[in-house]
Amino acid sequence: MENNLDKREKIIQGAGKLFSEFGWDKTTMKEIAEMANIGKATLYYYFDDKMEIYKAAVKKRTDRIKHEIKQAIQEAEDYKSKLIAYVTTRLENIQQICNYYGQVRVRESIYKNYPVIDELRQEFDDFEKELIHKLLSQGVAAGDLIINDIDLATRAFYAGVRGSEYQLFHEESMDDIEQDVETLMNMIFKGIENK
Repeated sequence: MENNLDKREKIIQGAGKLFSEFGWDKTTMKEIAEMANIGKATLYYYFDDKMEIYKAAVKKRTDRIKHEIKQAIQEAEDYKSKLIAYVTTRLENIQQICNYYGQVRVRESIYKNYPVIDELRQEFDDFEKELIHKLLSQGVAAGDLIINDIDLATRAFYAGVRGSEYQLFHEESMDDIEQDVETLMNMIFKGIENK
C-alpha cells in the first residue's frame, strides 16, 4: 500500500515531467493529478496550489544536483580533483536541465516564477560558495595554493563557474565551455603570472 510520502513523491515527479514538457502555463492541476493517478481533490490534500508543487519539483531537482556534486567530490582524492569534479558535475547537470527542459521552458519558468526560482537559487548559491570556500581552504592548508583572500577567491571562482553556465543556454555543445573551464582551472592552479 502506498503511503503519504510515496504519493507526494509521485506527484512531484509527475509534475516535474509536465512542467518540463508543457511549461508552467499549460500544466494544470487536473493533469498533475492524472499523472500521479490520483483524484484532483486528493492532490489538494498534499499541496495547496500549483506553485507549491512547482517549488517542490524544482527543489527536488536542485537537491539531486547537490547530492551528485557531493558524491563526485567525495570520490575525488585531493582539493584539485575535488574542484574539477565540482565544476564538471555542476555543468553536466546544468546541460541536462537545458536539454531536458529546453531553453524556452527554462526561460519561461525563470521569468514567470522568479520568486520561487530566486529563493531556491539563493539556497543553491550558498551551498556552492561554501563548498568552493572549503575546497580552496584545503588547497591553502595543504600548501598547494597561495591565496591571500579566500573570500575574494571564492567569489571569483564562483563567477567563472556561473559564466560557464550562462554559455550553456547559448552553445550547442560543451566543447567551448570545457575549454573555458580548463582555462579557469589553470588560472586557479597555476596562477596568471609567468614566474
